[in-house]
Amino acid sequence: MNTVYRKGANPKTFLAAYDRTLLQWGVSAESLYVPTQFGKTHVLAAGPAHGEPLVLFHGFGFSSTMWIENMKALSDTFRVYAVDFVGDINKSEMGAPIRNKQDCAAWFSELLNGLGLQRAHVGGHSYGGFVALVIASLLPDRVGKLLVLSPGASLQRQSKRFFMKCLLAGMMPSTKRLEKFMDDMTGKGNTVNRIVKDQFIAAMQNALPRVKLLASYLKDDELRRITSPVLLLIGDQEIQYDAKKAVRRAEKVFPRVEAHIIPQAGHGLPLEKPQTVNRLMISFLRGGSSGKESHVRMLS
Repeated sequence: MNTVYRKGANPKTFLAAYDRTLLQWGVSAESLYVPTQFGKTHVLAAGPAHGEPLVLFHGFGFSSTMWIENMKALSDTFRVYAVDFVGDINKSEMGAPIRNKQDCAAWFSELLNGLGLQRAHVGGHSYGGFVALVIASLLPDRVGKLLVLSPGASLQRQSKRFFMKCLLAGMMPSTKRLEKFMDDMTGKGNTVNRIVKDQFIAAMQNALPRVKLLASYLKDDELRRITSPVLLLIGDQEIQYDAKKAVRRAEKVFPRVEAHIIPQAGHGLPLEKPQTVNRLMISFLRGGSSGKESHVRMLS
């Protein structure tokens, strides 16, 4: 079995941090393992058993516990499956790596089958937003509505400065550097849950993501294959790329999109502005802009 842990690291240190974050969710979650050709995928499931299914993907270097500020609100109505992406630092056990977009789609199909689902709403933050877009492009019949929060690359290319910060965080994961990295991703004046920060530090100091499929710019023909209604949320202080340019491109390529630029918010949207994000996600899933028209606006 491939391992994400660094040489000489203690996996118990990270697993304890993961469990501490989960204890703060405020909602009871069922821990599931779904076998796939890429390994055992760990999933945290919460909400009514017969609620509409919603599958969520976390950001790079994080885990499904990052939905700490969102799970309770979402799981009041929906059956939420927060997935630990195979190859990242979490409780999934990687067998073969997911090397490309086709592998990602095959893995997701096996995951849905293992959960007993034919179709689900899909959402993701950062790298998870990229994953959600890839899946919706290749498996449109298995995706209901699509929630995309601060997607990694995808709509615009990531800046070299952001890429270098990510690279250095992995190569030299001192506590000071990792704290600074998370602060840089957070909008001015905002804070994120301390326990999530602590888990990220424990993760990066004891392990390294072994993900082969990296977030990248998606071509127009890839994005135009997406038939799902799309909710796109990006902070006005996004550090990967220009938020307005990303929204303008989304409006051009998606036939059904509701896009919001969230003021006074950085890259960590679901952690920085949970009330706003939860309200928009729930409204969109319950009704939202599911018609043919596009709807784009800057929240005030």
